[in-house]
Amino acid sequence: MSKVVQLKPQPKPYEPPVQFDFWEIDDPDRRLTNTIALWDVAPRSVFRHAEDIRIASGDGKYLKTIERTFTHGGSVYMVTLTPARIRREGKDTEQYPGEREQLVEEVIRQIAVMKNRLSMVAGDKGEVGVTFSIYEVDRELERTGHKFSFYEIQDALTVLHRSTVEIVRLVEGKDGTIKEPMVSGSTFPMYRSGDRRNAESATTVGFNWLVSQALMHLDFRQMDYEVIMRLKSPIERWLYRRLNHEMFFQRSPSIAHVIRASEIIDGCGLTGWTRLRDVLRRVTQAVNALKGEGVVADVEIRDIMQGRSKVDVEYTIIASESLAKHMTDAQRIASRKKQDFREVTGSDPVAFIPNDAEKRARLRRIRNQQLAGEKALSLPLDGN
Repeated sequence: MSKVVQLKPQPKPYEPPVQFDFWEIDDPDRRLTNTIALWDVAPRSVFRHAEDIRIASGDGKYLKTIERTFTHGGSVYMVTLTPARIRREGKDTEQYPGEREQLVEEVIRQIAVMKNRLSMVAGDKGEVGVTFSIYEVDRELERTGHKFSFYEIQDALTVLHRSTVEIVRLVEGKDGTIKEPMVSGSTFPMYRSGDRRNAESATTVGFNWLVSQALMHLDFRQMDYEVIMRLKSPIERWLYRRLNHEMFFQRSPSIAHVIRASEIIDGCGLTGWTRLRDVLRRVTQAVNALKGEGVVADVEIRDIMQGRSKVDVEYTIIASESLAKHMTDAQRIASRKKQDFREVTGSDPVAFIPNDAEKRARLRRIRNQQLAGEKALSLPLDGN
């Protein structure tokens, strides 16, 4: 008598979300990255000496919790920063993310736009991560003119994992100011370190909820990665991000942006300077540095006086032709991606949708048609 064997249903192979295809950038020169408006303009880093922000307690000296306000898209936000607690050489110490952490995060975000680098790191919770090696980050930092040791990069990842960022929107109501929560967590809530003795072992980090949500909803825009990494200081980098995002809120045909030094000071977290004139001078240097890099075509500077004292500076910034074109192209591409997503999936990007062969084929057809149309537009009108 033959034996009947009941076969168990095989689990379906994992398919990454369709959104991952739209996040990836086909750019062999690695000039582009993706930027998320609120997360990338929030003043999340601290550039002051630790001794300036320490407070004494019964157990020693600890870093203060830092609160900052900033504006974005016509709204006012407050960010609250809590430092990372790290044990080094048998002693507890605290540290905020600084310029080093800012650069490491930028490199990891650029690695994430490469093909097949993203993954879902928390099952059905909608959290996205990226896998890389410390050696890969080290090489990219060195290529872009920033050099840290193997252990400094690992230390930066620990700080980004353990320090926390809370962002709320401040809304004026009948009963006073209302705080609308936007996000609370670390830059990399999940951090799985590779072998600390092997720079080429795999390391995985999970992105902040705000970044994962932006990826899900396709609420991101391309930005020139080479420019952001070439700029010399955190002030210039923050201002460049701000220009990439804020100019579209103004809808100004002249591609002009008016901003005060006090906004830049708050946006970069440049508090704690002894003399106002020194920090105003430093901000003006940063604005002029963008002009020297070809990002800004022109800038008009107006001192704001209170009696005989200078209390602020107003800058009217005119974007260069290259920046204006890049921003226009980035906005067009972002809008087109949402339209293409609807054509591929039949729905808006309100949840992660698993990919499959049919959706991939549909997206290839759409992109091939777009590429053919772009080539046709670039042909000479006389046919020569």
